[in-house]
Amino acid sequence: MEDATKIGLGVVLGVFVAIFAVACLCLVGAAGWAAVVSSAMSSQTPFLDPAFTDCGGFSPASVKTTSLELGEAAEYGGMKVEILDYEFSGGYEDPYEYYEAPPDGATFLWVEVKVSNTSDQPAYAPYQEEFSVVADGIQYESTYYSERPGYAIYNSAELFPQAGKLGWVRFAIPESSMEDEMWIGFMPYQDGARTIYSWELVSIGD
Repeated sequence: MEDATKIGLGVVLGVFVAIFAVACLCLVGAAGWAAVVSSAMSSQTPFLDPAFTDCGGFSPASVKTTSLELGEAAEYGGMKVEILDYEFSGGYEDPYEYYEAPPDGATFLWVEVKVSNTSDQPAYAPYQEEFSVVADGIQYESTYYSERPGYAIYNSAELFPQAGKLGWVRFAIPESSMEDEMWIGFMPYQDGARTIYSWELVSIGD
């Protein structure tokens, strides 16, 4: 009986030692992973502002940024994207007499986009979701909306060689946002979502 007790205690002790060893390995592994993550985070160069964190599933460290001046276009894979103009507005009535208003405390920012297929093959124009705006350090995605009279809705479409598309992308941003601290960001999916092009808002349409 005494031998059986000793064997039982030995088994329990062995299991405890094994669990302790596994726990130590996990802690060491976690510490190593934390060090890797910390190193990667310290090497990241955020786009314009740390708030611009949506990089299409890629870490900011792997994303190249390109700042564009007035009159410059983003060109990639045979596609040319230009930001032509912008303006702010409150609510409006669509052609069906539906009144669409911004959320309380917000205003609509409208950005006019021109896309051209400069290649010799048909290609799809970028989607609305590929555009965003940074206002006062916060990133805002584009929003779908009902038609505003006189403002063609920008949507993606297949473009044949040398064809183009023109339309407006809408954002809802706080009324208190500073116009001279806004940027338009564009990250094309067709470019592998690894390049962000940007325009300073106040330089557009001057």
